[in-house]
Amino acid sequence: MGLLKIVMGTTRISCIVFFLLLGLMSFGQSTITIEVNWPNWSSENRVSFRSPSLVQIGSSICNPAACFDGIGNNSYSNSGSLATYTGISQGLGYSLLLEDDFGDAWNGAGSFVRVYQNGSLILTADLTVGSSTEVFFDIENDTDGDGIYDSVDIDDDNDGITDEEEYCTNANVAFFGSSNVGTRTVSFSHANTGYTRLDLTTFDNSFQLTVNGTTVHNSILEFENGALGGGEIYTRFQSDNALIASPWVANSNGLPRLRLLIDESGTVSVFGSRTTGSANLEPMQAEGGVPFNTITWVSGTNSFTLVNQDGPGPESLNGTIFASAICDTDGDGLDNSLDLDSDNDGIYDIVESGVLATAGVNDMNNNGVIDGAPAAFGANGLFSNIENVDTAYADLNYSIADSDGDATYDLFELDADNDSCNDVNEAGYTDANSDGILGPLLVTVDSNGLVTSGSDGYTEPLDVNINAVYEFQEAGAGPTITTEPISIAVCPECIAQFEVIGLNIDTYQWQVLESGIWVDLTDTVVYSGTGTNTLSINTIQANGKQYRAELSNVYYACDPTEFSNIVTLNTKVNQILTNRRITYRVNKQ
Repeated sequence: MGLLKIVMGTTRISCIVFFLLLGLMSFGQSTITIEVNWPNWSSENRVSFRSPSLVQIGSSICNPAACFDGIGNNSYSNSGSLATYTGISQGLGYSLLLEDDFGDAWNGAGSFVRVYQNGSLILTADLTVGSSTEVFFDIENDTDGDGIYDSVDIDDDNDGITDEEEYCTNANVAFFGSSNVGTRTVSFSHANTGYTRLDLTTFDNSFQLTVNGTTVHNSILEFENGALGGGEIYTRFQSDNALIASPWVANSNGLPRLRLLIDESGTVSVFGSRTTGSANLEPMQAEGGVPFNTITWVSGTNSFTLVNQDGPGPESLNGTIFASAICDTDGDGLDNSLDLDSDNDGIYDIVESGVLATAGVNDMNNNGVIDGAPAAFGANGLFSNIENVDTAYADLNYSIADSDGDATYDLFELDADNDSCNDVNEAGYTDANSDGILGPLLVTVDSNGLVTSGSDGYTEPLDVNINAVYEFQEAGAGPTITTEPISIAVCPECIAQFEVIGLNIDTYQWQVLESGIWVDLTDTVVYSGTGTNTLSINTIQANGKQYRAELSNVYYACDPTEFSNIVTLNTKVNQILTNRRITYRVNKQ
């Protein structure tokens, strides 16, 4: 079988806009505090905080009265004034160097050093042997403060849209089908990948995935009992070491039989549906806990090769792959997964997604984040009310809004209902330069991606017709005239009428030209129907006047007004002249 190559580009909205990012110097950074307690011989002890490259950060911690000189049996604790290190970037492999200049370790029961990240304890250590010890730890972000680090949080900003849904581009590949033709391979590539999800609806019965030259595991993953071949390893459920039952039979409820995830950090995770009727996917591991490899993403083209190995029976892999770039739709320097307004239109993503319509989901303080204590976001960082199961993969129980059905979610486009009127206008906000972005051309945003250069925004959008659908999600149109009024001439005693017919009109206002100024008419003894599509005029006092109709649609924020043609009313006088036997009728105007 030949190779199938699919080349996907990144999906981004390009705007000619100047952005200033405010407050981001500390974004993605943490404050680290270190607490020490030495009941005895503190003068022998010292702690140094080091970067992943083993460079010391700031000053070492010791007893200032007798710093690392071994003189005197002193106790020391800095619990009342912890050593503080600000602006520490996320990263792996930070360390503490724990030292004792006498070489007999730290003396006294209760000795410890504790490390806190943004106030949360992440490490406790003690020097119990030798003159020095290195203790390594990682500093990870918890952007939304829900107690789940971003590396395992599937909704990093708690806006109710999973990180996966806030990424870009989807590569769909049909895998093989069932046959018995030996080993088969499919290859494809994707630009600037930062996340991949492989869903297999059925498979039989082993495979290997290679990304940028690295296999997801050093062995081929085998899932059928008794079919283990050379170079293969059984892949079992973590909870009880069982295998997937009949993976070549599709799940009856639509879940994939197998899901393999590679996240932003290149970490590989595997989940399976235990039987054909399983309601959720359970974590799996290679037999004996042999770890998966870490994938390194590259800028530019990432290459993927999926191999279905030859086996004793039919081979099959049926499924799709989601290969995604990490997106910044509005180009403001924040990934969508961390941006509370991904298109900078002044409407929170939490509003545009429609998640607030889900029972139990609220944003009472109007900050663009779902309300709730950390426990409400479960183990995966996604608000429990909007998911079916609290697992490491996303399983939303609501549909993200796509008002115009163009396969782009409302939160990523400036005209969500595709009615040629930007969302920022339909929401009732200010966009002076009509580019669809809140505020003026020089756009500034804060550390949450919210526009700070606008004069309004981030209040509840307009629902003018009070039908529980925001105007920016309900397509509208300006007034359109299908039949224009026409000038007429009538007798002085007659009632003249002008009529205009059109579409998308909720308000009519007839006007008369007086001394070069158009003046709104009201119903009087001369005029009636001034607020309808038909104007009636008592012609006695209206000869030679000009009229027009102003048509409006208050439900359409862009170009809501249209004017009809200007028409003139003339009176026509009928006069009869008689000269004996001949009668003449003369029309005078």
